[in-house]
Amino acid sequence: MNVIGGTSDEIVKALRPGDDPSSSDKRDLANEINNAFLAPMARYVPLSSVPRQHLIQPAQIKPQLAVVKQRNHIYRKGMQLNCSVEKVNPKMTSFTWEYCDPKLSTCDPKNDSKWEQIHSDYLTTKVVNLTLSLLLEDQPQDKVVYRCKAENVWGADQISYKVYKVRELSDHLTKDSSLIFMSTVIPVGIFSFSIIFVIAFVSCKRIKVYGGLYIFSHPPMPDYIDQLDYNKDVREQIRKLPYVPEWEFPRERVLLHSELGKGEFVLIRTLRSRNNNYVGGKEVTAVAVKKLK
Repeated sequence: MNVIGGTSDEIVKALRPGDDPSSSDKRDLANEINNAFLAPMARYVPLSSVPRQHLIQPAQIKPQLAVVKQRNHIYRKGMQLNCSVEKVNPKMTSFTWEYCDPKLSTCDPKNDSKWEQIHSDYLTTKVVNLTLSLLLEDQPQDKVVYRCKAENVWGADQISYKVYKVRELSDHLTKDSSLIFMSTVIPVGIFSFSIIFVIAFVSCKRIKVYGGLYIFSHPPMPDYIDQLDYNKDVREQIRKLPYVPEWEFPRERVLLHSELGKGEFVLIRTLRSRNNNYVGGKEVTAVAVKKLK
């Protein structure tokens, strides 16, 4: 009997008249009746009765490796480097450990041709809860960059470590110290020496000209009168005198008064000045002047 579906009347009519169904036939008949009634009902089950977790499909995520704070290490026999996946979906990830020699290439993480897969002779790996641990039993080179790649069909992520032997680390630190010395100490020293040289040169010049440094005050005015030669023409010697504002006074504010005396070539008279701004007070100073005839 091959009854797939239908109503109960159709199922009953499927038995030939006069048949006396056995117990096994009765069970088959009951199963067919249940299937006939329950199958249509299953097609109309409301969505509210379906659990939410069965309706929402989780997003597909590429592997995301855990951030490592320390990526520079000193080599020790049996040391362990970890590569842990924090996020991934589905949880099917393939790991690969590779290495690169910085002396032969730049170890560009985007250039896979510069990296070589590590063979089992140099490491032992184990995967526990999406974590791949690399056990370094030996390191032939003085400096090696190791890289762990985790990937699935949705993408990949990678992380790298730099492992130094003690000798290479010392050389590396020495080179860094030399670079720091060359780039900072020498320029600062040259700049400081230049400033000291300029200060010393200016100081010597001021001492030679003014007889002292006079850093916080004006140097005294030299006595130009003593530099004149009285045996030569006066007008020629006067031209040697420099222009000094303190010595100048407007002629229109000078008044000549009474005559004090006279000689064969000169007259001596008193002199008064009006509105003399060079005197702080209101006092007027009377002086005697010698005038050529």
